[in-house]
Amino acid sequence: MTPHDTTASPMGGQTVNFNYTGTAGTSSAMPSSASGVRLRSTTACFVRISTEGTAAVATTDFPLDALSAEYFPIPEGAIISAIRETADGVLYCTPCA
Repeated sequence: MTPHDTTASPMGGQTVNFNYTGTAGTSSAMPSSASGVRLRSTTACFVRISTEGTAAVATTDFPLDALSAEYFPIPEGAIISAIRETADGVLYCTPCA
């Protein structure tokens, strides 16, 4: 999977979601068989993809617009963290093969 690849195959039934506020929210680890992830948020936020236990996300990380989907390549065992831009929200993370 390459950045901006929108042809990745979502892994059905494996979407996880978490809440984010002014304090970062973090996903569980993505499946080891995933090579990418589709992210969609309910409000504008900043996201970080990491293999650390908790990705320290900040407003200098990747901005994600509300209600738009973005695809990202991920390393094995990736976790995703998010923090709000101005309003609390939910981030949906769908692993892709």
